[in-house]
Amino acid sequence: MKIVVCVKHVLRYMAYDTSGKRADRASVPGIINPNDRVALARALALRDLVSGAEVTVLSMGPPAARETLLEALAMGADRAVLLCDRALADADTLATAYPLSMAVRKLGSVHLIICGSRTVDSDTGHVGPQLGEMLGLPYLSCVTSFEIRDGILRARRSADGFIEVVEADLPAMLSISHHINERDYPSLGGLNRAFTSGEVEMWTASDIGADTGRIGRKGSPTRVNRIITPETQRMAAIVEDDRSPDAARRVLELLKQRNIMVQDKIRSRRDAGECAQ
Repeated sequence: MKIVVCVKHVLRYMAYDTSGKRADRASVPGIINPNDRVALARALALRDLVSGAEVTVLSMGPPAARETLLEALAMGADRAVLLCDRALADADTLATAYPLSMAVRKLGSVHLIICGSRTVDSDTGHVGPQLGEMLGLPYLSCVTSFEIRDGILRARRSADGFIEVVEADLPAMLSISHHINERDYPSLGGLNRAFTSGEVEMWTASDIGADTGRIGRKGSPTRVNRIITPETQRMAAIVEDDRSPDAARRVLELLKQRNIMVQDKIRSRRDAGECAQ
């Protein structure tokens, strides 16, 4: 069984270059997108249960993303492929899913693709469904757990407060729910092996036979006009505690006014005592 895990190299914290439209990838260190890390851990667990299975991590990004894939190898992945080409830069989700789909086709005979449901930088959740559609695969989203029996993918997914159990024939694709917050990191020995002898295959747009009109900025229908940080306003209220019985009542009234606490009637202990009598 050949399993592919799509991972993204994201910034440790968000920062933008002087244009204010692009992430400052030159000066901010990167990490594996946390949700993709969970996806990789689930893929490795499945690999260990299936004889002859192998896990390939696939990513598209700048040269710095190589370290992210080396960490994935240190976690236990069998193979790592990085799509790295200036022609792929400035891509939106559509122009990201397309070259990933071409890379999956180049890998050949893939049985299962796993990805995180969204990334911590753009947070769109679009690439997974778009990739599944381009490959013509059944796509199961927001999966919390899954298993494969007799060539059938059986998964539990969380949807609108309900738990659904769904099945799909292989090959298929799924995304791991972003509500799962597991921590799985490589061992020191794994890191040493990966960073001393690990190999990350670097593929260009021509290596995967990508249509140049569907990649990078040219293939991206989305345009970023500007990025702004919302202004936050603190609305503090101070109630002087002069040991007056009205202080608590005043706090509760403020909570009601700000829709933090809704209560039809507020009674003091004395009022409650009078009613009890």
